[in-house]
Amino acid sequence: MSAVAVAAGERRAERWNGWLLAGLAGGATPAARGLTYVFPILSFELALRFTKVSRRHYVSLVCCLFFLTPLLRRLIEFWTGVATESFVMVSPFLACLAGIAVYRHA
Repeated sequence: MSAVAVAAGERRAERWNGWLLAGLAGGATPAARGLTYVFPILSFELALRFTKVSRRHYVSLVCCLFFLTPLLRRLIEFWTGVATESFVMVSPFLACLAGIAVYRHA
């Protein structure tokens, strides 16, 4: 793999990390209720893309999701005023399933 291809992969990974951070920042707004359903779908899609880019980025994404998803859930509960079980907590497990599906035959 050439240095140009590696640099392009790094830029793509940084862009997707920006989307993840934007999702976390969206949890601090009153419109956070929509993140309850959008965040797990986006995290699964992001995990699928990272499995194609590099394993290192995929593993770091899954670790970040396991650590930051509870924070996002609490932010959503704070802004919406609803303290129920949330679909957001499924996000890290969906990301793990994306890796199992891709790396099973590797």
